[in-house]
Amino acid sequence: MIIYIDESGDSGFKIEKGSSRYIVISAVIFKREKDAQIVVDKINEYKKKLKYSSSYEFKFNKTNKKIILGFLKSIGRCDFEIYSVIVDKTGINLFHNVSKRKVYDYLLTVLLDKCASTKEITHIQLDGTAERALTNSIKTHLRNNLTNKIEFKFVNSATDSLIQVADIVVGSVKRSYDSKKGDAFLYIKMLEKRIIGSKEISKVDLASILVLV
Repeated sequence: MIIYIDESGDSGFKIEKGSSRYIVISAVIFKREKDAQIVVDKINEYKKKLKYSSSYEFKFNKTNKKIILGFLKSIGRCDFEIYSVIVDKTGINLFHNVSKRKVYDYLLTVLLDKCASTKEITHIQLDGTAERALTNSIKTHLRNNLTNKIEFKFVNSATDSLIQVADIVVGSVKRSYDSKKGDAFLYIKMLEKRIIGSKEISKVDLASILVLV
């Protein structure tokens, strides 16, 4: 099993000062290595169709809408699954002595408890250029909870097509929570058959580490 994890939204909790309302972490899950390779092949074919360089990087926040839709269509029949955790940060304040890492730690626990296999080795691939708060939290969480059934490494999103899939997926999930956007549900609809579930994290879920206001 191979899992690619990426996030969308910043780690700040002061929305009134410009922090994003939502933080989303998504996992793209491949049960077999050959399924992951098929997705890579489909992406390479799509690049050739567009006459893009083989080194082109697809990113949700930087790629044209039409290109994203084509990207999702190109991998739409491939065999993978998606699971996400979503936090609406409205009305949430951190204790002065509670780090953002503890919040991410909780989110990762929820995500990995759902996604990681208990029967075989799970290879977790992470975007090495992700926000530092998330990156550090993942390192600490996985090292503290590492078993002989979990292995992880950081990959370069500029050269790894599958972490680019995770970027497009998590961007699509987060966009679906912004109903003011005209394309809020445009991308997520193309992923519906791949989504095995999601968990919306509430203030109640985080009560043990947060001040509720």
